[in-house]
Amino acid sequence: MTLDDIAVGDERTVSEVRQGDYGDGLVARLQALGVAPGKRISVLRRGWFNGPIVARVGQTEIAMRRGEADLVVVISGIAGAADAANSP
Repeated sequence: MTLDDIAVGDERTVSEVRQGDYGDGLVARLQALGVAPGKRISVLRRGWFNGPIVARVGQTEIAMRRGEADLVVVISGIAGAADAANSP
């Protein structure tokens, strides 16, 4: 599942950011903005007619093209939940 697949208001955990046709530049830029494995991300808005997606990571809001959002792989689990469940 990718960021482009989730509904407005849903929150997920980033699993990976793929390079796609953009190369390392996009991956580095998104990580600098906080979109990195283990971080929680939510979709705030979707533009009309396949317009950009506005997402929030922490306190940062990011607008990105649908093609870029399709490279952000997300999972439904909560970051650190497995660690918390296994701790004494």
